[in-house]
Amino acid sequence: MVLNAINPALINFRISTIEPIESDGLTETAPGAEGWIFDSGIGRQMSDASPELAEMLNCLRANLPEGVGRISSISDSYGLNQCRLHYDPRSCAHMENSCHYGGGTGNRSYAVDLGDEENISAITEAASQCSQYVGFILDEGNHIHISSVACPRN
Repeated sequence: MVLNAINPALINFRISTIEPIESDGLTETAPGAEGWIFDSGIGRQMSDASPELAEMLNCLRANLPEGVGRISSISDSYGLNQCRLHYDPRSCAHMENSCHYGGGTGNRSYAVDLGDEENISAITEAASQCSQYVGFILDEGNHIHISSVACPRN
């Protein structure tokens, strides 16, 4: 009653349902990334992947054992374009002009971070099998960064 007196629009709202990505709360999958596991909330970043990154991911997936390969980042939860066009180190997870943000010239991500760094030997072996797609790989301690050959910042 009080809300109606203040502003009638406050009591007129519609609730819509959201179709969640398969998730156990910690990991999820994403359409177009069959076989990969994503950290919670990261699957939606798959739409930021460049075609070159998608090719690299397909090659890596084909060369990794099942269950290996947990994607912890493709672009940024803050938003690819937000970090690409209006970089703020307090909000953006990667360095300015990172391959995750197009490497300073592109508008799609050219990089992936894998959060299952305990599988580094299997991941580096798969990367060597995909050398025509992989431009750079780095063990950063809490994840493995891999960027596509298409990234100008390799």
